[in-house]
Amino acid sequence: MLLAKLRLAAGRVGQTPVGSDLALELALEAGGALHRIARDGRTVLEAEVAVDSVVAALGSVHPDLQTVAIDVLSLLGSAEAQKA
Repeated sequence: MLLAKLRLAAGRVGQTPVGSDLALELALEAGGALHRIARDGRTVLEAEVAVDSVVAALGSVHPDLQTVAIDVLSLLGSAEAQKA
């Protein structure tokens, strides 16, 4: 019932499901942005808040996403990031 209501609401506002190719493209783009934020260090944005999501990306079946996740984690100083 809840899923049906979600689909109804999504249709009313013009949302459509994201396919796997687009989802991967968006994840890679987000990973690149996180990498630039972590590398630059001159921003008010904190890449550390995304550690859980970046660690989860290590479990992806896509090697490109795994590589981006590793690159981001290598720049983060938290114990959780370094342990991953």
